[in-house]
Amino acid sequence: MYDLIIRNGDVYDGYGDAPVRLDVGIKGDRITTMGKIEDESAELVIDAAGLTVCPGFIDIHSHADLAVLDEPSSSAKILQGVTTEVVGNCGMSASPASAQHIKQMRDYISPTLGRLTEDTVWTSVGDYFRSLELKGVAVNIAPYIGHGTLRIAAMGFSDAKASEQDMSKMKDLLEEGLAAGARGISFGLIYAPGCFADHAEIRELVRTAASHGKMSNFHMRNESNLLLESVQQVIGYAEDTGAHVHISHLKASGQKNWWQMERVLELVEEANGKGLWVTCDQYPYTAGSTTITALMPQWALEGGVEKLLQRLSSPSERRKIADSYEHGIEGWDSIVRENGYPNIVVNSVEDPELRKFEGKSITAISSEEGKDEFTALLDFIVMCRGNASIVVIQQSEENVELQMRSEYVVIGSDGLHVGRLPHPRLYGTFPRVLGRYVRDRKVISLAEAICKMTSNTARILGIHDRGLLEPGKHADIVIFDPATVADKASYENPRVAPCGIESVIVNGKPAVGRGQLTGVRNGRCLRS
Repeated sequence: MYDLIIRNGDVYDGYGDAPVRLDVGIKGDRITTMGKIEDESAELVIDAAGLTVCPGFIDIHSHADLAVLDEPSSSAKILQGVTTEVVGNCGMSASPASAQHIKQMRDYISPTLGRLTEDTVWTSVGDYFRSLELKGVAVNIAPYIGHGTLRIAAMGFSDAKASEQDMSKMKDLLEEGLAAGARGISFGLIYAPGCFADHAEIRELVRTAASHGKMSNFHMRNESNLLLESVQQVIGYAEDTGAHVHISHLKASGQKNWWQMERVLELVEEANGKGLWVTCDQYPYTAGSTTITALMPQWALEGGVEKLLQRLSSPSERRKIADSYEHGIEGWDSIVRENGYPNIVVNSVEDPELRKFEGKSITAISSEEGKDEFTALLDFIVMCRGNASIVVIQQSEENVELQMRSEYVVIGSDGLHVGRLPHPRLYGTFPRVLGRYVRDRKVISLAEAICKMTSNTARILGIHDRGLLEPGKHADIVIFDPATVADKASYENPRVAPCGIESVIVNGKPAVGRGQLTGVRNGRCLRS
């Protein structure tokens, strides 16, 4: 007897082959049979006639580190077919923290991951895993260790060169986390304090992760005017250390930089042709989202958010920031310079009294406030105390499609859970690929899209027992209607579930049935 049988579906096993109409039998948390299942009973039978059956989607770029504990049903992801979330991206992870620097740690992660409670300090990755297991969550969780988090734990929010003692502390914490099951290390080189690290510091941590067989994931230093140089820098770390390197949310930011994407993909292909392992992820939208403090010159963030707010009270410091905007800083990815104030929209603010600004561009805010755009931006950062997120209209549709066709690019949401108006990618990423880019625009085939969201991602992460449908694998499965699947979330109304996702199975148990949450929380901590 089976626990679950899925009958009559068009099954894509994740290998990229054409679908086969067959039945899938599940016992416990594993797939045991694929083929025609005759005269067998099961506790639950799902008739998938006319529907697509495939492995559960793996979100390789999630910021749900704290959200998965605040809302363990993970509705934003599970309703779009995500069965595994990879957290700790962009150098920001919830652990390991140092009690000495916990205030700076909270300020660092809150605009992206949400607010840590005053009594929450995970000093190790193992502590974080135990909290997840105690809570019980609907999706599987696999974490990276954030370099920025390591740096704060070792040396606070300093812009100083890491000393031998600092490096020893960071390496010890990294090795401890990797031994506890983290998938690798992530770097947020556009964000303070990760941006303060020199090449030697980064290279040594990449080498440490590689010595444990783990990958290094990069939010690069520059995604705009120095995009090509930044990609070459990441490839250089692979050349120097032999590490598997992964580029997060690949994009060419700013219209004058769009031309670089074709050459970027050539560089990635050439590196893999030389025997290196270089991979990337993307989200299927032309607008990105980040914290509002990312608009500031990196020098202004030395010491953390409180120091930034002090600087913004000084007319002379404001003049220095204005000069940084006007003339640029070598190597700095200035979102304002490359995209312009009209393309920067405040989408979420923690302070309820400031929510009147949500959905408005910096240009619109400046007009309402009767200020120039620069002054309006800096005044707003002071008002919200740096705790707001923004949407940036920055990419071309042509580049989104070009990236999607690359065999080295997989799909990740990069969704932020904070605020009332998150970027719609939080709720819509995976159905958007299936609906807009597969069915409607025919950018890639359905089989290719499924690979990019399942088996290719599992291979990148070293997850060997998921991402494919075959006997012996864990039963993480999505059942959807290829004719109707679509994202419904918009920038104006982002917290809307998609349509067409019929059932989602996590470790053999239905977390979604007939498009509705079941309340089952059968996710696991995927220790590597």
